Amino acid sequence: MRVAPLSRRRVNMSDSQTKMSKSLRREQIDSGALAVCRGLDALKAEHETLLQTLGDLVEGSDGDVHPVEREKTSILQVSLEKIESGLEEAKLVLTVSRHLNTIEAEKHKLRAQVRRLCQENAWLREELDSTHERLQESEQNVASLEEKLEHAQFMLEMKKIDERESQEEGETTKHSDLDFTFIESAGV
Repeated sequence: MRVAPLSRRRVNMSDSQTKMSKSLRREQIDSGALAVCRGLDALKAEHETLLQTLGDLVEGSDGDVHPVEREKTSILQVSLEKIESGLEEAKLVLTVSRHLNTIEAEKHKLRAQVRRLCQENAWLREELDSTHERLQESEQNVASLEEKLEHAQFMLEMKKIDERESQEEGETTKHSDLDFTFIESAGV
């Protein structure tokens, strides 16, 4: 087992610390956004109640609406619009945060898949090298066997030639024996 150099381990530790801090920041953002949403929802409900109460007061006053009440109503409406805008932004932050979490999870999944594919690729390369070595050995064996076969065929051919020559010599000696016997029988 190889141990990474100290400097590399420090980088890896700082990477993991960075990932943890990002994770904590995202969790803090999520929890903060949720708290803001709850607070803004409560504030919105409170403002809507106040507007309803002021609206009931204005309707019951027979057209005699005090300018202070109108000003309060307009301030509450502007404030309610800002609260609704803030609530929408907080929900958007939550949506973006969830999307980023999904992307981060997908990124981790893809990195794990890349590591697995790299391991598989290394294994396949080893298998290819092993198979290539066996192929070379087989090719050498085939070449050796072909050479032995050619040698055996050559030796068989030589044996046949020797047998033919010995048969021809045997016939020649028989012919020459016959010839000599014929000559000898004629001369006697």
